[in-house]
Amino acid sequence: LWWELKNTGIGAGENLMKVSTPNSSVIWITSGATGVYRSIDAGQTFTKVLTDSDIDEPLALDANTAWAMCNFSLYKTTNGGANWTTQTIDSWPDKNAICAADANTLYCAGWEGAIWKTTNGGTTWTKVRIETMNQQFGNIAAASASVVYVCGQEGASSITGAPVIYKTTDGGTTW
Repeated sequence: LWWELKNTGIGAGENLMKVSTPNSSVIWITSGATGVYRSIDAGQTFTKVLTDSDIDEPLALDANTAWAMCNFSLYKTTNGGANWTTQTIDSWPDKNAICAADANTLYCAGWEGAIWKTTNGGTTWTKVRIETMNQQFGNIAAASASVVYVCGQEGASSITGAPVIYKTTDGGTTW
């Protein structure tokens, strides 16, 4: 089944980047050019719930709680996108991926081999892996609060860099 996004609330020319869906009715989509859209009717209609020109990664826990990440900012909503708060991780390096083990334990990965963790829903973040200038992470996934996988590549180029995969079984203390 393919969707044709006519009359859904998403305009022509949108550069839809990534999707996060906590169940079959709720869909959060990021548009790299304009922000975040949310559907609560299985994609029949979408409403823009956040406007920002650099949103890349959505992470939705349910219809109300979600995070939206761009290079240097992380936004969180707990009311379906009506209001967003900015959460501070670090100003550098860029963040590329976010995942949740549960509503409080989240991980974020980025360029320069950096990985951050929060255990309070994003109020505070701690770097759990010291950056290595030669590694770039593009994805992160939590099997539980203590078992997490991250992947990316060595080197500055995704074309020529060797692939890397790291795993922690102790919540990020060792990788």
